[in-house]
Amino acid sequence: MNKNTFDVEVTVDQNNIQSIELVNLSESTTAMFPLVKPSLESLASQIVDSQSLDDLKYSTDRKYTSQLLISAIEDALKRRRTM
Repeated sequence: MNKNTFDVEVTVDQNNIQSIELVNLSESTTAMFPLVKPSLESLASQIVDSQSLDDLKYSTDRKYTSQLLISAIEDALKRRRTM
């Protein structure tokens, strides 16, 4: 997001996604992109409950933010599988 960076941390055990969190999220990034944190909280709740990235629901005003976060979560899970 421009020059602002943050990490999406996905915690998994042997079989389940345990949590998804934003780390290294600066106050300036939070101020400039106020939809990031609530979007991730909503997505994380759905993913942990369903254990799937399929059929996630998000509002149209958070479409691009949510798609960016989903892509980051997918990347994290792919890296986990290759370990």
